[in-house]
Amino acid sequence: MEKKRAKIIDISRATFLSVCVILLVILILSTVLTYVLPRGDFAVTAEGGTDYSVYIPRDDLGGIPLWKALLAPVLVLATGDGISVIMLTLFLLIVSGTFQVLLDSQGVLHLVRAAAGRLKERKTLLLLALALLFFCFGAFFGLFEEILPMVPLIVLLMLGLGYDGYTGFLVTIGAGAMGFAAGITNPFTVVLASGIIGVSVTDGILFRLLVFAAMYGLLVWFLLAHTARITAHPELSPTWEADREKRGSLDLSGGAENARRLQLGTVLILAAALAATLVFSLTESLRDYTVPALALVFLLGCLFFGAFGGWGMRRTLESFGRGVLSALPTVLFILLSCSVKYILVEGHILATVAHGINEAASGGSRWGIAFILLGIILVLELFISSSTAKALFVMGILSCLTIPLSKQLLVLIYLFGDGYTNLFFPTSPVLWIALSMIGMSYGKWLRKSAPLWAGIAVLTAALLSLAVALDPIL
Repeated sequence: MEKKRAKIIDISRATFLSVCVILLVILILSTVLTYVLPRGDFAVTAEGGTDYSVYIPRDDLGGIPLWKALLAPVLVLATGDGISVIMLTLFLLIVSGTFQVLLDSQGVLHLVRAAAGRLKERKTLLLLALALLFFCFGAFFGLFEEILPMVPLIVLLMLGLGYDGYTGFLVTIGAGAMGFAAGITNPFTVVLASGIIGVSVTDGILFRLLVFAAMYGLLVWFLLAHTARITAHPELSPTWEADREKRGSLDLSGGAENARRLQLGTVLILAAALAATLVFSLTESLRDYTVPALALVFLLGCLFFGAFGGWGMRRTLESFGRGVLSALPTVLFILLSCSVKYILVEGHILATVAHGINEAASGGSRWGIAFILLGIILVLELFISSSTAKALFVMGILSCLTIPLSKQLLVLIYLFGDGYTNLFFPTSPVLWIALSMIGMSYGKWLRKSAPLWAGIAVLTAALLSLAVALDPIL
């Protein structure tokens, strides 16, 4: 009997249906809100920009037409967000196809086996170092969705070291998202938000370093507690079944033809992707092209691997196709997630929500205002998943407010409300994709990560209270 081959993204029918149901419920709720909430728009400046200080009620408008709500996953592609959605989708398909090739050819397995053999005695140090690396990727470079290609490799490495797929998820996507929120020079949040509101990136950086240390410490505690538990009782792993299937279908100790060439080809692809990530994310003029550049690197790397890596072009194309097919269900997740903002904009209630921020922020104590703003940003996060879009939208509004909070504190509040929800809210496409890669349902992720979320909530409340107390010398 032919051994079952593992897939990079393996979504069960039950998981696919549950994800679709959750996202459809959010879309229905968004559609209903366009009929329940007052409609309105912001004024337009003489230069054609948006004047967030002037709200214009639009009693003449009704809710979004139902046909637009039904076709939102398609119509969103024709909006300003459409290019980003298309690029994220192509990026996912290409990365999934490429890693399927590296998996089927066993090139990545030889690389994992070599790394696991050398680091077996120092695996805890390796675990914390990897978590710190991806934490820094998020905090300094604003990398999050760009981390997705590393998830399959790190998961296999964790399995080779005796851990589980859930550990691999925490080390990569978990660390990246938490670092993204504890931003030091994150260009998509700190730099953009600071520029919009008119403060320097260095304003409040010492306090953000404190946030960085506290949140990394929380992640380390959770990681060590989890790995100690599954080391003693492996069956307690939340990805036990998925990992057992991977271990059963992937022979980490076996050989393969042209092993050295396959391993070298794998290293070259990963090194090229890492180099492209660093160059494009650190170069301001190229930063917006990071995802397309990564997609091109993986595609060309995969073709090069097939031609010169010792596995053959025919088998390479077959495996690439398998990887693309395995990722197709997640394309629907992306389209549904990104349709929420489209519905709110077309229903003319996004401006109403923003106007509500102005109303809610007037009056009250400094602590009360800070936590109200945090709550409002958390609500917006559910409907607007793009950090750049939220920064332009939210910080543009906050810059017009007259409240007793410094501008650097407003940037910090925005960071707290934006990043951590990438690991929690069901409108985060990256979360769905990464969970699919480790074979873990959204509900199980929420349950098993409850202590981490409790820690994040407590730390966020404590750090925000301290920040308000120290403001404006933050």
